[in-house]
Amino acid sequence: MAILTALLADDSLSARKLLREALQHAGFSVTETKDGDDAWQLAVSNNFDLILTDLYLPRLDGIELTSKLRQHPDYARTPILAVSNNKASNKKDAVRKAGASGLIRLPITPDELLTVLKKLLPI
Repeated sequence: MAILTALLADDSLSARKLLREALQHAGFSVTETKDGDDAWQLAVSNNFDLILTDLYLPRLDGIELTSKLRQHPDYARTPILAVSNNKASNKKDAVRKAGASGLIRLPITPDELLTVLKKLLPI
């Protein structure tokens, strides 16, 4: 079975560390960035099985990134999870409209993330 790949875009080092470790625990190869525009460039030059994006990123926020990815043929059906802390509950509608597969709130345990991922991917 091929290793699944994930793109993780979050400007918080602690959030990236938490999510990277959880994704690696689930068997993913993880590529990280702290910038939305860099995430876009990485996405179009690679083929990721999963994308996790913070809502608040420099240069291109997570909602704009998700919307752009959904318009790209390679990412029309790829699971995209928006990542948020509790302060962003007012963004739920925007996240859905952009085409995200779901919204996860930090902090999250590896087991909680794995439960979400099993609903989206064949893992």
